[in-house]
This record gives sequence, C-alpha cells and structure tokens, in this order.
Amino acid sequence: MKGSNPWFQRTLGSIVTLLCFLTALSQSPGSIDAPFAPTGVNGGAVLTDAPGGKVVISGGSLYQSVPSFVVRPALRLLPNGGIDPTFDLTEKPGEVNGHVITDDGHLMLYGRFDGFNGHPTRCVVRLKDDATTDTSFTLSVPGTSEATAVLPLPGGGAYVVFTEGRIARITAAGAVDPGFALAAGAPTLPLMIALQPSGKVLVVQNGTIFRLHATGQRDATYIETTFPNVVTDRRHVAVAPDGGLYVASNTQPLNGGALRTLVRLLPEGGVDPAFTFVNDGASAGSRSITTMVLQNDGRLVLQGTSMTPTGLFRV
Repeated sequence: MKGSNPWFQRTLGSIVTLLCFLTALSQSPGSIDAPFAPTGVNGGAVLTDAPGGKVVISGGSLYQSVPSFVVRPALRLLPNGGIDPTFDLTEKPGEVNGHVITDDGHLMLYGRFDGFNGHPTRCVVRLKDDATTDTSFTLSVPGTSEATAVLPLPGGGAYVVFTEGRIARITAAGAVDPGFALAAGAPTLPLMIALQPSGKVLVVQNGTIFRLHATGQRDATYIETTFPNVVTDRRHVAVAPDGGLYVASNTQPLNGGALRTLVRLLPEGGVDPAFTFVNDGASAGSRSITTMVLQNDGRLVLQGTSMTPTGLFRV
C-alpha cells in the first residue's frame, strides 16, 4: 500500500513543504499566510522555527483544544500549521518556561522541575525528535529552583540562567563547566544574558548592563550602562551581528539623564549616539515595549504600549 511506503511518505512530505513554500512566495508582504492554519492552539510564551519548516511553541499556559483539551509544555506545528502528531508531550505542563533549539536540532525545555518523564534532570531537559527524553543529558545545579533562559553554544553546550541570579555554563551532557564561575559576592537578583559573537556574555541585572569574560569574571574594559526597569527576559534584549545590544525599558532615565525607551549599546559598551528611537517618552514610565525581535537584515520588529504606530511595527 502506498500509504505505508517510507519512500512515498518522504516524497509526499517534500511535496507538501514545497507547495507551502511556493504559496508563501506568491503572497503580498505582510499578508496573512492562509495555508498556515493552526487549529485549537492557545497560549504559549516562546515560539521558534524548527528544522523542516516546523514551528515549536512552549510555556505560557499552552494548551490545545482539538480534538480534545490537553495542557502541554510544548507543541510542534507542521509546515501547514497543524499539530505534529509525532511530537506528543504532556509531561510537566505549567512548569516549563520556554525552549531553545540547539545547532544540531535538539529541543531543550527549561523551567521549574526536578525531573522529566522519570529522568532526574533539574530545570533543563533535552528531548529527542519524537518528544522522548534524551537521557544522555542530565543537569544538576545545587541551590537552584528555576531556569529562566538557556543560550545554546556550538557543540551542544549552553549557558543556563536561574532565578537566583546564577549563571552556569554546561557541556553537551549537562555537566557544569568549572571553567566558568561568577565572582564571589555577585548579586543574587534576576538577570538576563545575551551572547556576543566574540563569546563574551552580556548581562542585564538590576538596571545595569555589564559584560563577563569567558571565565565569568566581570569585564572592566566594557563601558557599563545604567538603564532602570529593564525587564530581564529575552523579549527585551537583542544582540546585533556586530556585538552591539538593543535594550528596552519603560521610558526611564538612561545613565541618570535623558528619558529613553529603547537604546542600542555599542559592542564595547556605551550608548550608540547614532540610534534614536522614535518613541522615546517625555515622562518616566509613559511608554513600554512588550516584545521585540531582531531580523537578519538588522531591523527590529517590536510591539509596545502608548506608541505610534500602535500594534506591531518595525524600525
């Protein structure tokens, strides 16, 4: 029977993907992609593309309502938007904050859990393509309760950010790399990190942006910036290809001076004077950016409150 022939199934899948691609080419820029029609998918905090034209959604009270109601930690969508039936994951709903996809295509979930599907890995788990747990990866960092971000590294390792204000660099197997250690007495406040092309780590913590060497020591050569109320999540920071950093706040005094909503920092720190955001506010707290993403062409797509234009726009 043709339907059970592996060659036939692969060929059919390639044809469907090609048709979706050709349909996308024929659309007007900015128009709704009608063939991509997810049904019954609700919630979610993190969304990324995945190999094969698929899309992965995780976190944020994610659930599907058809064909039945199921709360899920993550979902994978097919190129046409349908839920991928080969990725059936129901473990730890409500305990997953988000996910990343590594260079080799593996999916890593992070959140507040002590184990996953019976495997004793803490706060981060790596999954196989069929959503089963990859037991070759085990993370255990004492004194941590929740991972808020993961930054994959070449070779399968990663940086992991914890709510306790800690950062760990781990190997592809989940072992903690002793070559990276934050300086003793570092603040235990929530933080967000971003990785420069050089491999150095930019840190946003308690309204200050600073940089770490590959060893975890604070980089004294980086010009630090003070920008109050920067939200420590991945939606409010973006690294440019040259190592510069876009940082968003809710209209606050930059370095104690002018009120700014969005700034660009230079690769070696300090504010880029060539970048002025059109929606920098006239009063503290008057405007805020809710999410932003840096495109491959260097443009920012973002959304905010009390801004012109309203809704999603690009700068």
